[in-house]
Amino acid sequence: MLDDEYNKPGVLCFTTIFRAVKRACFGDPRQVELIFDLVQHECEPHIAEVIQSLEKQSSGSDPSVFLPLVYNCWLDFKRKMMLVSDVAMYQTLNGLTLWDVGQKLFHKQLSTAPQLQDQVITGILGLITDERLGKAANNTSGLLKNLMDMFRGQWTDVYQNPFLDSTSKFYAEEAEQVLQRSDISHYLKYVEGCFLVEEKKCEQHYFFFASCWSRLMKVLESQLLKAHACFLEEGFMLLMDESLMDDLRRMYRLFSRVDSVDYIDRILRAYILAKGEGARQEGSLQELHTSIDKIWHQCFDVDDLLDKTIRDCFEGFGLHVPGEFSDQEQWDCMED
Repeated sequence: MLDDEYNKPGVLCFTTIFRAVKRACFGDPRQVELIFDLVQHECEPHIAEVIQSLEKQSSGSDPSVFLPLVYNCWLDFKRKMMLVSDVAMYQTLNGLTLWDVGQKLFHKQLSTAPQLQDQVITGILGLITDERLGKAANNTSGLLKNLMDMFRGQWTDVYQNPFLDSTSKFYAEEAEQVLQRSDISHYLKYVEGCFLVEEKKCEQHYFFFASCWSRLMKVLESQLLKAHACFLEEGFMLLMDESLMDDLRRMYRLFSRVDSVDYIDRILRAYILAKGEGARQEGSLQELHTSIDKIWHQCFDVDDLLDKTIRDCFEGFGLHVPGEFSDQEQWDCMED
């Protein structure tokens, strides 16, 4: 039962709502529409009061102080609305539960305080940056998850664009710093680690990450891969020359992850054309093909697009590249 603590100033008072819902559900459950009207009528003024209170406290506040205040108000609201929805046995009106209605009211009132909303989002983005830099406190994860969850069901432009812009800026700056002290091998490991960390946040129910996963992948692709295409192309040449299988495998995985195998195809073609003429003049074209074919099998997942490129390039140099079976093997199979 809701007790007197819910009547304290600055927290949402649900006593009237709770009692009315309880009477209706254990009395005449047909009065669903009246219950929903009551929730909207009683909740909105209380939510507005809390938002106004947070606005007053937000001015000039340290995020480490202000964000926990927002967090506690949100959890207080969420706990009470979920309780009311439970008591109503998750009855719906026009496909909405009482929790859905309450959440929409919360978002409505928050959107009437754009400066507060922006400050909360800025604080969330600051916590995300601290986590990415390894500076976050041990208890940050729960705070961050709940603050992000507060925007579930809100208009996506409110939080997605700031989140993606912040992510883009972060990785653009960090990638430049990493490149200054990295060779191609180290950089590929760094990029793969970034993808895995961001993916883990999605799996751990970090709402901002999960809600725009495909756009987040595009940001990582743009800032970590496309922005450094020249460096990666030069690195690819070195990896091919030295047959560094682990790094070539990692590079193929990264571009496959973002559906950009065509980039590997392009730089592989450029590599073969650059090496092929000299190999033909030296009589080592077959050896070059054997080396690249081995890499294709071990590192490029026997990719059909790359297979065609390898064949086309070497046949352009006049080297016959047999299919999966040699001509004699094909004839033997036909006879069998």
